[in-house]
Amino acid sequence: MYIALNEQHELFLAMHVGGSNENKVFKSDDLGASWTNITSAALYGELLENMVVQEGTDGGVYLSSRNKIWYRNNSTDWVDITDNLPVHTRIIKILPFYRDSKVRIASNRGIWERAFTDASLPQAQPMVSHQEVLCDREIVQFEDYSILDHTDATWEWSFPGAATVSSYTARNPQVTYEEVGNYEVSLTVTTPSGSSTKTIPNMVQVSSSLCSPEEPPLMAAECTATGDYLVNASVNETGLTEFTFTGWVKPNGIQADYSGIFSLSNGEGANKNVLNFREGNNTLGFHWNGAQWWWDSNLIVPADEWSFVAITVTANAVTLYVNESEATLNMVTEPYDLTAILMGTYYYWSSRNYVGLLEEATFWKRALTKDELRLSRHLTKQDLSDPDLICYYQFNHNANNVIFDKKGTLDLSMSGNTNLVSSDAPVGPGFSDILEITEVGNYAFPNSQVQMSIDNAAAVPNGKVVRVRNRVISIWMRCIGLPITMEQIRVYSIWNKFNLMEYLQSARPMITTCTTDFLMMESLGTG
Repeated sequence: MYIALNEQHELFLAMHVGGSNENKVFKSDDLGASWTNITSAALYGELLENMVVQEGTDGGVYLSSRNKIWYRNNSTDWVDITDNLPVHTRIIKILPFYRDSKVRIASNRGIWERAFTDASLPQAQPMVSHQEVLCDREIVQFEDYSILDHTDATWEWSFPGAATVSSYTARNPQVTYEEVGNYEVSLTVTTPSGSSTKTIPNMVQVSSSLCSPEEPPLMAAECTATGDYLVNASVNETGLTEFTFTGWVKPNGIQADYSGIFSLSNGEGANKNVLNFREGNNTLGFHWNGAQWWWDSNLIVPADEWSFVAITVTANAVTLYVNESEATLNMVTEPYDLTAILMGTYYYWSSRNYVGLLEEATFWKRALTKDELRLSRHLTKQDLSDPDLICYYQFNHNANNVIFDKKGTLDLSMSGNTNLVSSDAPVGPGFSDILEITEVGNYAFPNSQVQMSIDNAAAVPNGKVVRVRNRVISIWMRCIGLPITMEQIRVYSIWNKFNLMEYLQSARPMITTCTTDFLMMESLGTG
């Protein structure tokens, strides 16, 4: 049994088997409540195998058996249009091709076409690549899916409320929207035989932009198995001589050797650049320009804990960072072309897939300084104006298997079963300062708006001290009455050993809330 329905709600039914010669094809004008027999003698003795309507006509419909094809409309009976087909042709499928006003058949002797028996009048039908817009720079691709012969055809689109429109008269314009709301779309198509207009209310729904930087960490990317990774293949930065990657990782146990946190470009020659794990104990390693894969950094990324990791590359050295520790290999590096970013995989090798969480990833085309890394380590980014920042990923939202680049347009595609899970990474919005402290005295941290007093020479750090004020944690350590000690200066280490809230409450159990911020300080010196 074959069923076909047209835009006028005319329903056709053809019996493949089971019907007598007089009862093969039926038509209903009320969606099956009643039926009219439209069988004719032309169909007697035929085993029917295909049926398709032709829109834009007065009830036009095609019907075929294995080697014959017929056409009828509401004014004519079935007409045999099999002429000019090769002998012993078996018809497999029938489809109308409105652009050229042809009917096409697939057969055991290839694809064949002939002109429509009746011309189709235009019927406008706008289509859109995706209805929900999640990013204010997201390009929404529209397409004409009308019943329309394109010979001498014209298109006229209307996009009330759109920010930009590539063309109002193209068949497939590209449009962007900046404001939250629902937007209608209208399309008028015209040919020498007539015109048609269709307006679709609420065809596009724009929610708050998910490609803008967000203050709190909400979600993290999770890779759990082979084939789970994220990739962008549209980046095009050529001749790079410096590089930085920063990010937070939480590896699920000990990683397989050479599992990739990231790999870049095509992996050939000077373009084989990777940050990975090695030595069977989560030692952080790298390949750069395809070399130095064997080098031992002695920097171990703890399993099942959040750690800050970074790599900086200059013409003469590569430096790796894990939390407070660093290791540098002096080596001459070659310029390379950055043409792809892969996260969670070593160039798609099934045996080198990262298993764990990824959070707050940045890629740069310059080598950040140690001070820059430490000042920004625990802060989500709001100012993305630095021209050397290539891309920034927060992993807060899965937008149809896409992670938006907060800096530009280098979005990541999620592959396999990569998903997002709630993030408890120690990052958030706030402010930071760095001061050199080599003697007792009073010190002001202007960005984080706190004073620090050291009156004991034994407590002098004799180095740089970073102070970060993070608004997410919502606690001032000073307001719970703890003195500013080296224990607090090194609270970064405590944070990575056990739950910070448990630590604070154990220090002052009666305190469960405080004013506005969390005070974190860490020593970058030797004191």
